[in-house]
Amino acid sequence: MSSTEPPDSRLSLAEVEVEFRSFSGADWKRALSLARFCAAGLSDWTAETLVAEALVKLQSGERVWKRGVPPLVTLKTVMRSIASNNRKKARNGPIDQHATIDVGAGETDDASPPGIQAQDTRTPEEIVDERSQLRHIETLVEGDEDAQMVLMAWADGLRGKEAAQELGFDMNRYEAARKRLNTRLASAATLRKTT
Repeated sequence: MSSTEPPDSRLSLAEVEVEFRSFSGADWKRALSLARFCAAGLSDWTAETLVAEALVKLQSGERVWKRGVPPLVTLKTVMRSIASNNRKKARNGPIDQHATIDVGAGETDDASPPGIQAQDTRTPEEIVDERSQLRHIETLVEGDEDAQMVLMAWADGLRGKEAAQELGFDMNRYEAARKRLNTRLASAATLRKTT
């Protein structure tokens, strides 16, 4: 926390508690959808553990909830930060997730299972390009919470009525968000065709 930040610019711990207690079932579904998106690629984290960790950090005061910022935006920011920190730990940690593992090395029993090899066939350039495209798409929908939620539902493979139900949207709200999302993604699709 910044010591130069005035205390009244952030919610108190009691106010944070009240905000979470006022969450509806649809809000928690949206929070889990956001968590699935943030936890993508983390081997040791589920969406549920990521939400729980974010709640603990916000309710303990370790993470700050700025006054006037919507609950799901705050929660997403904290979850994204936690996920990012864990990705850095995994990347810099002692275990290489892409290393070849030889199960039963040194054993002479022919009935043992064959070695397991983790393979990532993408080139470094492809990985950087994918990350860049993802950041670009995130900036395109920034500030439109409904469009962000629809995008995350799509990332989970949900479309139409199924996506609307998962998000707790009626079909009119879903369709309006979907149209705004498609309009915003048109520039990314055009860019992708030219490269």
